[in-house]
Amino acid sequence: MFHRTLVLSAVAVVAIGCVVIPSKIEADIRVEIRHIEEQADDLLDFIEGEEPEAMQRPSNWERFVDAIKPIRTAHAQSLKTTSPVVKEKAISMRARLPEVNKLKADKSTGEDNRGYLRLQDDAAAMADADAKNAAQKIVAAENEDRKALYGAIADENRKSNPSITLTVVEGIYADERIERAKTGELVQLPPKGDRFEKIKGTSLGKKLGGDAKPEAWVTVP
Repeated sequence: MFHRTLVLSAVAVVAIGCVVIPSKIEADIRVEIRHIEEQADDLLDFIEGEEPEAMQRPSNWERFVDAIKPIRTAHAQSLKTTSPVVKEKAISMRARLPEVNKLKADKSTGEDNRGYLRLQDDAAAMADADAKNAAQKIVAAENEDRKALYGAIADENRKSNPSITLTVVEGIYADERIERAKTGELVQLPPKGDRFEKIKGTSLGKKLGGDAKPEAWVTVP
């Protein structure tokens, strides 16, 4: 009887361990993801902020550098990151924002569900070879900055939780950008799963109604 009780107690301990450990890991991941979501909100607020006039029409490289210096100083604290790569890429993307917004407005490009810009070859503006070439350069530069930023954020957060991968960070930023998309812009909805269900519950998902399907490209109503 004693032996049987001892065995059952040991099994109970193992069973409890199997439940508690994964729960703690999952809780830690959720906390980390929430932190990255808050950082994404902060970074995108900075990137999408109103452009200073000197930055909109830089006459040369020196004026451009002078224009972004105050931004670097004024917003360094609000970016909530110690990564120089994240700060550098956020500033670079902020400077490129007017060009990116123009491409989105004429539907030359849209936000895909991995957090990157994707050219729309069937867009009317893409019929002009020069315009297409210019758009390709802007998209390539933007996506290069985004990938470096996402990678730096993943590296920064992986120190406390190895489950935070580049793919996780890409998904968080993709969903944030989809929710921020303006009327008339193109976005690709997330794949089937938790991310898609979350988007369906947003005002965008409700506006789309039956058009909200996993991985579908949609025009924001």
